[in-house]
Amino acid sequence: MRYWALQYGEYAEILEPESLRDDIRDAVDCMGSVYR
Repeated sequence: MRYWALQYGEYAEILEPESLRDDIRDAVDCMGSVYR
């Protein structure tokens, strides 16, 4: 599920479970730091 959500980027929002939301948030933060 994690990879599915990441491939859709801004077009997907994870509503549940909270642990997956946290995991996606951490991954996006990490990716963002590469491009800053």
